Amino acid sequence: ANSFADDFDRGALTEEEFFAAIQTKMNFPISMPDFIAVWNEIFTEKADMINLAKQLKAKHKVAILSNTNCWHVRHLRKHHAWAFEFDAFIASCEVKMMKPDPEIYKLALKTAGARPAETFYVDDIRENVEAARKLGIDAVVFKGYQEFLKEVNKRNLLAA
Repeated sequence: ANSFADDFDRGALTEEEFFAAIQTKMNFPISMPDFIAVWNEIFTEKADMINLAKQLKAKHKVAILSNTNCWHVRHLRKHHAWAFEFDAFIASCEVKMMKPDPEIYKLALKTAGARPAETFYVDDIRENVEAARKLGIDAVVFKGYQEFLKEVNKRNLLAA
């Protein structure tokens, strides 16, 4: 089901249009800045995953491909700058397409200068993993740090 939140993530709605839609739907007596502050409270840093991503970055290209909106991107740039220290950060709202659209994976590959066969992709949404696999990308569903580390080691990605 396509929602106006998806439209916002896809960059099809402006901040003002999205906030107006929220206010209409929820009848919130809240200011836009206050709403954005609440909207951005979803982020929790997982130190083990960040460290693993940095270890992978030392040996490989690492890109972040995210279905997200401009408020979240701005919040991440300000409070979680490490996310932009990799080879690419591709946000759906900035490229006007979303996972599982095959075009966003193709853009990610092109941006990272990688071929599908040499790419390892992880996502917590099965549909996104299946879309990547259809393009010939080695992909797994994220089920937690330990499981992911097993998948990384199975592929020998941290070897010197």
